[in-house]
Amino acid sequence: MRYRLDGVVTVVDAVNGASTLDENMESVRQIASQTASWLTKTDLISSPAHQQELTRLRQRLCALNPAAPVTRRRGR
Repeated sequence: MRYRLDGVVTVVDAVNGASTLDENMESVRQIASQTASWLTKTDLISSPAHQQELTRLRQRLCALNPAAPVTRRRGR
């Protein structure tokens, strides 16, 4: 009774996120109902091909939930 839900943040692995969304419908539902996404492991993506995959993943996340911002979270 003393707490209320202010938002839901979904952590998305930048390396494996697209395949997780492809293989797991629950992941798609989580993205659709969240209030924000954090992309992790973006520091592991360095090649131009992987950068394009990251761009497509961000676009996919935005398409699933246009109101939820997508933020890159970097390692230490």
